[in-house]
Amino acid sequence: MSGTPVAGGGVHYFANAFAVTPDSSAIVYLADETTDNVLETYRVPFTTPGSSTRLNGPIVAGGSVSSLLGFSILPDSSGIVYAADEAVDDVIELYRSDFSTPGVSTKQNGPLVAGGNVDGFIVQ
Repeated sequence: MSGTPVAGGGVHYFANAFAVTPDSSAIVYLADETTDNVLETYRVPFTTPGSSTRLNGPIVAGGSVSSLLGFSILPDSSGIVYAADEAVDDVIELYRSDFSTPGVSTKQNGPLVAGGNVDGFIVQ
């Protein structure tokens, strides 16, 4: 189902690593598919297996989507919410990416205190 990963890359197998959209049209997953050792979010529709689309926005050098917090698919299957050190390395923040605009993210959390991180989230 996933796209072709870079050398050394692949889909990861841990909690929050993949999920089927609520409308059952696609799988969203975490993988280092584009850059080895940089986890990012991808979506692949069941109608076009092997043709994945990166969902998250550009990731800062040293950053990655959090393997611990992962992502959640929005209940209406329109996009995802995910935790990543996307803008600043080692500062985990909350982002949203819509399936209609893959590769574009919007930060969801407010300003964090020095040394602060987003430590969890729930999508309802």
